[in-house]
Amino acid sequence: MIIRIGSSAIATSRIVCQSSNATSGCDASNNNGGNARTSFGSASQTVTVGGETQRRQNYWRFHQSYYDRLRRDQIRLQSFNYYDYGAPTYYYDHGGSSFYLNQYGADLLTRAVNDGYEEGYRAGLADRQDGWQFDPENNDAFQDASYGYDGYYVDVGEYQYYFREGFRRGYEDGYYGRYQYGAYSNGRYSILGDVLSLILDLRRY
Repeated sequence: MIIRIGSSAIATSRIVCQSSNATSGCDASNNNGGNARTSFGSASQTVTVGGETQRRQNYWRFHQSYYDRLRRDQIRLQSFNYYDYGAPTYYYDHGGSSFYLNQYGADLLTRAVNDGYEEGYRAGLADRQDGWQFDPENNDAFQDASYGYDGYYVDVGEYQYYFREGFRRGYEDGYYGRYQYGAYSNGRYSILGDVLSLILDLRRY
C-alpha cells in the first residue's frame, strides 16, 4: 500500500503552492502576477506504510513545521513595507566579486546564516532521531533556502547561499548532538559569532 504525503510548499521565488496530490510540482502565481512552476520534494514523495513512514516520523514532523514557518513568513511579506535604508555602508567578497550592502542588507544576510543554522540543527536532529543517514543537501529546507527572504537589497541567490552555509553547520551540530558551530539560548539555535564572521565577512568601507 502506498500513501502520499501532501503539504504546502513555498518556492524560492516566494510562490505559494498547496497540493495534496502533486507529483512533480504545481503552477502558481508570483507576486508580480506571472506564473511559475515549482516542485517541493515532500509534496511529491511517497512512502510505504509500516516502512519509511515509521522510520522518518521526526523528519516529516520537521518538514511540516518548516512549511508552517514558511506560510507565516509569507503572511508577514504581505504586509511588508519598503523603506529606503540608505546607501551601502558594508561590503563582502564572494565568488570573486565584491557586493555592497546597506545596514538592512547586512542584517538580512546575517539573519540568513542564523536562520539557516537553526533550521539545519532541527533537520539534523530529526534525521539523527530517525536513525537516518547524514544527508543535509537532500533536505527540502536546504534546497528551498528562502525562509526569511523579503526581496529587497539582497539577491535571492546570495541569500540562499548564506542560508545554506548556516544550514550545513546547523545540520552537522544537530545530527551529531553537539554545539561546535552554534549555541542554544532562549529557545533558539544560533550560530556563533566567530563562525558567522568566517562565513560572512562583512566589512565597512
